[in-house]
Amino acid sequence: MAIQDQLFETKELSMALPKVKFVALLPVLLVTATACAYNQGATTTTPAAKPSAPQATHQPALVEPSTHSAPEAEPAPKPMPTVISSDTPAMVPSRETSSVAPPKAAPTVPITTVSIAKETITEPVVEAVEITPPAPIMIDISDQYTAMDGPVPVIENAAICNSANPELRIVVERVPETKGMIVADLHDDIRENFLKGNKVILRVRTNAQQGETSFCIPLRTPGDYAVAFYHDKNNNKKFDKNFLGIPKERFGMSNNPRFGARAPKYEQAVFTVPATGADLRIKLRKASDILGRQN
Repeated sequence: MAIQDQLFETKELSMALPKVKFVALLPVLLVTATACAYNQGATTTTPAAKPSAPQATHQPALVEPSTHSAPEAEPAPKPMPTVISSDTPAMVPSRETSSVAPPKAAPTVPITTVSIAKETITEPVVEAVEITPPAPIMIDISDQYTAMDGPVPVIENAAICNSANPELRIVVERVPETKGMIVADLHDDIRENFLKGNKVILRVRTNAQQGETSFCIPLRTPGDYAVAFYHDKNNNKKFDKNFLGIPKERFGMSNNPRFGARAPKYEQAVFTVPATGADLRIKLRKASDILGRQN
């Protein structure tokens, strides 16, 4: 009956305080219910201290219906905002005591390097090609040959100069008398052939005229040439010399080089003939002039 009495007391307390909010009485009800449950457990499980006394059978208490209506449940109170006074220190987490973990670094993704073989482009090899100039047009002058002196073609008293073809227009100076022949030996551009009798490419013989003798030497093509001259005074078709090898007849050379104990070199006598031909003036010399340095 003790538990029932407590419940009635509680109910009377609730009726006596109708204006008290149900929320305020909730802790009291919880504590009371807990105490009742504890007392009930102690009554049912704990044996009596005196075995001779009869144990009272506990029956649930009958609750009489109350004539009072139960108070209406009020809505739960709204949470009140927390007011922080000036005296209350602000609970601001400092940087030193902050337990916020730093952001985790992004996981490292392994990078696989893929080697791509570059295509090798081979540039075409341009070989230096020596461009050979076209061969010059060769003019046939064989119809002017009057004789052959061994392998050397000979033209005596050449025709009048023809400006339409490459040729040498010659004027020989210092001809002592009108006697014999003025001989001109034409050499090509091969240095080793210079002043060799069997390497002469053309020999022209013209009647000597005292003072100056003029004539033409026809050419097959323009190019480099050298010419040696002498006055065949006795017309024996030879360049006469004494037993010492000193010339007995007058002589000369293209470019009029200086003579000495030896004949001039090829480089001193060579000259270039264009397609329009060339003009030469040759001075004849004699051995006594060379020995006396009267070149």
